Amino acid sequence: MDFRLSVFISVAHNLSFTEAANELKISQPAITNHIKELEKQYDIKLFDRSNGRIKLTYAGEIFLSHAEKIIEKYKVLNYTMGALIQDSKGTLKIGANSIVSNYILPKICANFNSQNKNIGLSIHTGNNKQVEKALLEKKLDIAFFDRDYKKNELSYHLIKREELVVVTSFGNKNINEIISIDEFFTIPLILREKDSDITRAIDKTLIGKGLNISNVNVVMCIDNNQSILGVLRNSELYSILPKSAVKEHINNESLKIIDINDLSFVSKLYCTHLKDNQDTLRILFSNFVINSNIA
Repeated sequence: MDFRLSVFISVAHNLSFTEAANELKISQPAITNHIKELEKQYDIKLFDRSNGRIKLTYAGEIFLSHAEKIIEKYKVLNYTMGALIQDSKGTLKIGANSIVSNYILPKICANFNSQNKNIGLSIHTGNNKQVEKALLEKKLDIAFFDRDYKKNELSYHLIKREELVVVTSFGNKNINEIISIDEFFTIPLILREKDSDITRAIDKTLIGKGLNISNVNVVMCIDNNQSILGVLRNSELYSILPKSAVKEHINNESLKIIDINDLSFVSKLYCTHLKDNQDTLRILFSNFVINSNIA
């Protein structure tokens, strides 16, 4: 079935049975036969043939869209099976910032290791610029970022949308647990540094609402989540952090979430690699991450 799809795609792209035959290195009658079999299977014409020319029917255009996606899935499957059979040993070098390393990667790596015992994982933690530099210099096989840096050399796959939440100490009684946008601008906030992905995500959301981050009541900037959490637990200040980073503290009631009416913040997580990196281990890990349900 997958070869018949390849035949169909070649004919659809070339709009010529002869050119498709040359491209696939099979006879033109074989090409014709494969197309007839597909049309018979689905009981619908995929091509209009008239005056020595062919063109896709409406059904053919729909079929082409799905066929291309199926062939891509076959490629992923073949890569993955090849990695399992031919190259199941080695070490992958993974880079990420501290948030991803502390709160996202442990579950991913544990699950991957349970299925791939012979593949080692080496995790390198740094800020986004350091991780990106190491990836571009081929010192890393794969990296995780909170945004798409739009580097032509890199391939980005969105794997998770992460809610950013306003949090404060559990004992802070100075404010309701649901506040208005106006109230949000009055609370004393600890934010990450200006160039951090969290702060960028907050800024982008506020701009989308016609608001300005410069009007937020920032009383402290700290470039480390653990330090922010320490200050929060011992004060009546507030911060905006990934939900995954505060989940444990919410569960043990050292922190609580403050909701804002008509305002929510979201960051994104991308699995990233060099476009020319076709190493089978890298492909195996990328496919595992992309197809995992990362909660």
